[in-house]
Amino acid sequence: MCNIYTILDDKVGQMRVFECAGRSFGVYVRAIGHLPTLQIIDRASVQKPGLAPADKSLWEDAKQIAPELRDVLDQSQYTWDDPSYRELCSRLKLDPDHGRPVYAPAYEAIAARIVAIIDGDRKSPTGNPNLRHALSEILDLLVEDEPTKLTNACRVEFLPSAYGRSLRSDIAESWESSDCEPDGWSNSRYGHLAGIAYDFDTRTVWSRTVRRRLLAQGVLFLSKEVADQYLAGEGTHWRTVERKRGQTRIPSGGFFARLFQTETPLSDAAVITRHLARRAASDR
Repeated sequence: MCNIYTILDDKVGQMRVFECAGRSFGVYVRAIGHLPTLQIIDRASVQKPGLAPADKSLWEDAKQIAPELRDVLDQSQYTWDDPSYRELCSRLKLDPDHGRPVYAPAYEAIAARIVAIIDGDRKSPTGNPNLRHALSEILDLLVEDEPTKLTNACRVEFLPSAYGRSLRSDIAESWESSDCEPDGWSNSRYGHLAGIAYDFDTRTVWSRTVRRRLLAQGVLFLSKEVADQYLAGEGTHWRTVERKRGQTRIPSGGFFARLFQTETPLSDAAVITRHLARRAASDR
């Protein structure tokens, strides 16, 4: 008998866990090339999501130990609306639309035709991987929230705060980075980001990853209405501080506010959450 349950993994999202015969396997949905895949990992070892495990015996072990996973292993490619895929996700208690691209309304019909071509080509014995890659790049251009980008990136706009001036950061998946996490995040590239930022749309799996990671680093997100109020108050103060000093020093709680006779509650909160986030990370 297997112990089967669902968790919300902090790196890949919703995951169905199968604990059998002293082994623990996890299965989850991941979009690759604009089409869904079901990934299986051995939770006792580190496997980068989106890539087949180096140890091929993992697949055979999972088949033997967890019969519920046989359908996943025997069906390596799916489409979002494939009834068998959606029924399999239902049995596994996974969201079949996790990470599903959202195309701009004007291009939905074109995107559907391109996806159908990619699906047909990958199922053909004479399929062309280069063709599929080129078509996937075209689909990247049709995604609603990032119609002009080929890379999977998310733009975050930081407001002036104790951590510096206004900053616009394009945060991209970093699979080529040596410290890339299983969800595509790179601490060496983006671990320094802190302070206060505009909240943003999270319709894509990567944008949700970025928001979750930045929250874990102590970043505070503000709606546009609240941000406008902040910029008219505290934000003006930090811009003034930067002009006078040439750089912004991180305040030490209430002392900094008293020194400049300015109340900076949101910036103070950002400093505190950043400190707590770093301490929590060091305790892991």
